[in-house]
Amino acid sequence: MSIGNRIHELRKDLGYTQIEFGKMVRCSGATISTSESGKTTPDNQTLQLIADKCGVRYEWLVNGELPKYPPEAKNDLAIVTRALEGQSEAKKLLIRIIAEMPDDLADAIIAYMDGRQKK
Repeated sequence: MSIGNRIHELRKDLGYTQIEFGKMVRCSGATISTSESGKTTPDNQTLQLIADKCGVRYEWLVNGELPKYPPEAKNDLAIVTRALEGQSEAKKLLIRIIAEMPDDLADAIIAYMDGRQKK
């Protein structure tokens, strides 16, 4: 599997479009597209940023060296990435919507759900 294939796998596991993934790692969707297709390879700084943001090991991203994930997840996104592997696009979208939701709306939904559980 190539670097481009691994980038594609990470992006799909997270449920991001190429544009969304590019924003996350500070490059364009076109750059992600050419990287995934193998036409170009991101520089080391971008590869490290992808690994850090997605919670995977740099060595896995660059050369496929296992394990894919570090023994302890470094951030919440790493934990979510592991949990979403193999899940449906609908579940991935739902997680993204919740993650981007304003805090006051999340609080209101939780309060509503708590009220429903007590009935």
